[in-house]
Amino acid sequence: MKYCIHCGAEIPDDSIFCDHCGKRTEWAEEPSRKKEKAPKKVSGHGGKKKGPPASMDQGENGQRSWKLFLGRDEAPLDRDSTAITMPRPVDQDPVYRASRWLLALVVLLMLVFAGTLAYNLYCRMGFGDNKYKNIPVVYVQGDTTLKFSSPLVEEPVTITESLDWKNMPLAEMTCLSADGKDLLYLNYYSGGAGELYLRNTDSERARYGEKEDQGVKVDENVVPGQFFWSEDGKYVIYRTKDGDLYRCRKNKEPEKLDTQIEEILLVATTGQVIYTKEEEGAGGGLTLYSKALDSGSDDQWQLDTGISEIFSCNADGSSIYYGKPSGDEHNPWDIYRYTTKNGSEKLAGMVAELLDYNDKGELFFTRGEPTEMDPFQYFVDDMAEEDAQITEEPKLEDYTIEKTTIWGVPYTVPDYEGYQAAVEAYEAKLKRDEIREAIAGEKETVTTYQLFHKAGSSETRLDFGIRTVEAADAGTGNVIYTKERVTSGQSVLISEVKDAQDAIRLLNTVTGSAVQDYYWARVGKEPSVFVTATNEETVTVTLDPGRGLYYLLIEQGKEGGVLTWLPVEQEGLGVSRKTDDDVYAITDIFYGGRMLYYRDMTGEKGTLCGADAGAKEKLSEGVSDQLWLEEDGSALMLLRDYSEELEMGELILYRDSSKRIAADAHGYSYRTRNYLYVLRSYNTAGDKGDLYLYRGSEKKMTLLDYDVTDFG
Repeated sequence: MKYCIHCGAEIPDDSIFCDHCGKRTEWAEEPSRKKEKAPKKVSGHGGKKKGPPASMDQGENGQRSWKLFLGRDEAPLDRDSTAITMPRPVDQDPVYRASRWLLALVVLLMLVFAGTLAYNLYCRMGFGDNKYKNIPVVYVQGDTTLKFSSPLVEEPVTITESLDWKNMPLAEMTCLSADGKDLLYLNYYSGGAGELYLRNTDSERARYGEKEDQGVKVDENVVPGQFFWSEDGKYVIYRTKDGDLYRCRKNKEPEKLDTQIEEILLVATTGQVIYTKEEEGAGGGLTLYSKALDSGSDDQWQLDTGISEIFSCNADGSSIYYGKPSGDEHNPWDIYRYTTKNGSEKLAGMVAELLDYNDKGELFFTRGEPTEMDPFQYFVDDMAEEDAQITEEPKLEDYTIEKTTIWGVPYTVPDYEGYQAAVEAYEAKLKRDEIREAIAGEKETVTTYQLFHKAGSSETRLDFGIRTVEAADAGTGNVIYTKERVTSGQSVLISEVKDAQDAIRLLNTVTGSAVQDYYWARVGKEPSVFVTATNEETVTVTLDPGRGLYYLLIEQGKEGGVLTWLPVEQEGLGVSRKTDDDVYAITDIFYGGRMLYYRDMTGEKGTLCGADAGAKEKLSEGVSDQLWLEEDGSALMLLRDYSEELEMGELILYRDSSKRIAADAHGYSYRTRNYLYVLRSYNTAGDKGDLYLYRGSEKKMTLLDYDVTDFG
């Protein structure tokens, strides 16, 4: 064996070209001559396996002199050789070709990955046509036809032409799968239940063994609003009228999961069905259960018992707020929260109202306390001392005048004037007693509230004697509430009351004009009064999350009032700033950080304005009070110049500027930034209109169908 003079690889003795690098391994001379001049190679490894010769591995200075080229070493030219074989071009080198193709493959894969990611983001944001599950529409045509459409189908698909809903709403009678390809719907509704059918929406072509336009019959006696798809579209989950819980696969027989259930609360995104049952031993309340859809029929988890009210349930079932009976008339709830991490946990006992709460377990709530309202707080008894001295009815003999005769003999005569005055005073006292008795009879017990905030294990009472809570935000710890009081100027003098009937009238007048003090409170801060109004004045308050609050005060006898923004500073409320005059109503809706309100009202139409940190901005004129807001606050939908008689108006998409979508819109259903379903040309006599699809990317309105009575 010998070694290649170029790459040092071990090759057969008779090789002329290297099997590894492909270069000539012999000098360009006669073979006999080469053999004579070729020095004998001696291994320097003591009998070990031979390696490349030292002369090929080291330069004159003992340093490595090979060059790295595309992953292989290239030996230097031997200046003593009599002939040189030129290397092949780089693009013909097999190592280079392999590296080049590998690099191209990596680049291609990166481009495919980037394109897929960009397209998914594009569709997720609502721009792509493939966001199938967010853009389909199910609608009723006439009275008996149920149809399906989307931007991905050429023609609307007829689900059935034999609809029998008996005026039940579409939302309660249909359920579309997440991918929009399968539809569940009830038909032949009667006595609180109907027949459940499964129908594909891909085309008119039948699937799942449909033989008629009804689709596949899943089951009978199914309750409206109690049939669902699992998130993956694998199962249909439903409840029958007799309380049985079922799951069903496509083309499979239904499987009974449980019996005598009360309600399906949620089919969670995690593959759980959460429901309630009435069971003995649950204290007259409900038992909360969770069951994995892929589990066996007996595999279920009892979450809690004795539940009387379900307040909320997260989409993944990880957090459920509910109440149990407390046994108190004024505070009926004990508030609990179930989480998959901690199980069931009692958050607060003896709760009158749960005001606000969040996923962190923070909540605002009230506790009620009976308070006896003393009607005498509205009156001043200015005759109490005088009347206390009149203890009995006056007698004439008690009222005399002493006189003397001309001879100096004393005698008495009746004091008719004094007696008459005493009688009048006595009768007035009796009348005032009747008034006092009538006022006392108006004594009643009202409920005032204590306000609490709960975060973690800390429960804080913020105030007491509260009449109403206007707004609360558990996350920021801000709350707005009122207390009632009567000022001295509103009190009535007993001496000025005519009779008992007049006293009741005055009492109602005073209580109707009692002062309402509006308080702002935040956890860790002292409550502050920011505006005072009587019951005859109108106050509307909206929390501006994290920044402060807006309040509108309309005085008695006026149609509009002053809108004021009050910023919340670190130590409390800041200096108020007047935002606008002649404001008719605030909407409690924020768009792009702006709180919306109306001014310049004419009938049901007005100028829609926005307020941001006190600064005002006019958005659109002639707007009716029908408002809808996109969930992320990036676009505002509204009806303008709406006609109550025709039940139509201009549909406006407001995104920094107004864009009219339709001039004769009755209603709409928003899907994404680029897809909007609009019902137009509404016929009030037949309660039907024409259904259109608006494509925002193309700014195009396409007619889908006629005589549509319901859609969603």
